[in-house]
Amino acid sequence: MSSATASPEPATKNLAIVYGDIAGTSELTIAEGDLAIANILKAFFDRVGHLAHIHHSLTLKFIGDAFLASFENIEDTMPFIDSVQGLLSQEKAFFGRNLAFKFSLHLGEAVYMQTSYGPDVFGENVNIAAQLNEPAERHQLIVSQAALDKLPEHLRARAGASEALPRRREPNPVQFRRIEILLPELPHDGG
Repeated sequence: MSSATASPEPATKNLAIVYGDIAGTSELTIAEGDLAIANILKAFFDRVGHLAHIHHSLTLKFIGDAFLASFENIEDTMPFIDSVQGLLSQEKAFFGRNLAFKFSLHLGEAVYMQTSYGPDVFGENVNIAAQLNEPAERHQLIVSQAALDKLPEHLRARAGASEALPRRREPNPVQFRRIEILLPELPHDGG
């Protein structure tokens, strides 16, 4: 490969990392089958990809019914999260299916690199963002203390009590808080 076409070397960047997951897809797969969930995921991938672009996401990758997005500016994360949450009332594939989103947000250094499939991020802080999603409940954002400190006051005021997430192979847990995400207005049946 010539140096003119080589990708830039990996570099560390301080990033806001959002992990999002659709809650309820396992139950829906059992109730409606694989093809129904495939159609929902197709709409999900298309819409979240578009929203990530609009809200200046540096990277976006899908992992089953979840996604990981990174942002250079933490100010872009909440409009993105609110827009994804809005899909529950805007995307027909979600209507009447008891689906919900769970989100987590962390801030820290991550390795950014160009790959053959596009830009990607990895590292310990990416892992923390994903692990913070585990205790999240439906319509909830789990935000690390590192990220919360950089969010606007009105969001910090909505945060619940401090909790700790034990870390595998790490002596110090990650401090986090819960923020309830406002539910979008759901469409009404015409009948």
